Amino acid sequence: MTISIVLCTYNGEKYLRRQLDSLRAQTLPPCETLIADDASADGTAALVSEYIRTHGLGNWTLTANRTNAGYRRNFRDTAMGARGEWIAFCDQDDVWHPDKLERLARLAQAYPRAQAVAGSFNLIDAEGRPVAAAEPLGQANHGMIHLPLAPGEVHVFSQNRRDTAMLLSGNVALGCTMMVRRETVETWARTTDLELVQDWELALCAWLTGGFCFLNEPVIDYRLHGANAVGLPESALTGARGPSLAGRVETMDRFDAARRYVEAQRLALGMEPLDPMFGRYAVLRREALTRRSLAKWLALQRYHGLYADMFTRRQRLGDLFLILFDEKRPNSR
Repeated sequence: MTISIVLCTYNGEKYLRRQLDSLRAQTLPPCETLIADDASADGTAALVSEYIRTHGLGNWTLTANRTNAGYRRNFRDTAMGARGEWIAFCDQDDVWHPDKLERLARLAQAYPRAQAVAGSFNLIDAEGRPVAAAEPLGQANHGMIHLPLAPGEVHVFSQNRRDTAMLLSGNVALGCTMMVRRETVETWARTTDLELVQDWELALCAWLTGGFCFLNEPVIDYRLHGANAVGLPESALTGARGPSLAGRVETMDRFDAARRYVEAQRLALGMEPLDPMFGRYAVLRREALTRRSLAKWLALQRYHGLYADMFTRRQRLGDLFLILFDEKRPNSR
């Protein structure tokens, strides 16, 4: 198995050296490390160039964009130049555990149909100190997966209603904890319009074309510093109380975007369309929230089990509380 690391940087010199050290310390070395700087205004590119030279890293390559392409295009374009059988995406401000690639490679070998594998993460602050974060009851991966997974447990996402609902309702794993087959990355790169974040789209592509496997063990330390290019979902940071009313409406907008993306992929792959109940459900929950309609919320409780598949009882009651008592209404679209 050959693995390419794809690291995209932008004004990241403050935390980058620690991340580079963690890549160099991997117990399973990659065949290459591709670093693409997106027209940084600080010393990021110079730091990377010096690091490669100082440590004699012949299989590390730095490219520098003349103009800023944005992190999504930068990741897409850089990944298309990778030659490894698998591609591991990397952010500039985290710290990989030394055996990250080794553990994900073992997972991929254990599930040969998998098109992507991912792990969980620990939280650290700007100074690298651990941040305590209790796992929401009945959930995993800091609330990103609505399943009660034990430490070390593996979940293979299937085409059943519950897993489909979960993958449509939000990103279930951070891209910086993922490793994806090159063929799946190439499929994603050819078809994406970059409407969703790339890690979510990659997870959806992998799920549709063979399998997406999640290992409930941390493989990186995710740094919280207030300037992350893409932060955690609001639900991962707000704990049991869940996101705001506006945040929940935004979730349904993303759900609809993910549903359209999956429909297009299924059509391209010759698969049957999604059950139309997913679209009807999305309209109903969005209307319940934007109109603050108790009647529509009650209708959701009977909606083919989808509402329960996607949200815990506490989160569903959170919807009800906001519908009844939150006076700040989001704008309807």
